[in-house]
Amino acid sequence: MATHFTLNTGARIPSVGLGTYKAGTGVVADVVSAAVKAGYRHIDCAPLYKNEQEIGGALKKLFDDGVVKREDLFITSKIWC
Repeated sequence: MATHFTLNTGARIPSVGLGTYKAGTGVVADVVSAAVKAGYRHIDCAPLYKNEQEIGGALKKLFDDGVVKREDLFITSKIWC
């Protein structure tokens, strides 16, 4: 299995990302923080999950604490129809 996919911009997105579906309020921030600290660089979200605000807060703290830079992460989402 490929570890990354090359985008048309030349950026390489990890083929495995942390899915945040069903990661409930009060838990998802800790999960995202632990995952990024463990090396995950792809976080998958969606408005339907209703946890994006908490994920954003966790990511901001990681950025502010110097754990990771925003440009080193891929944060993906979905549009439901």
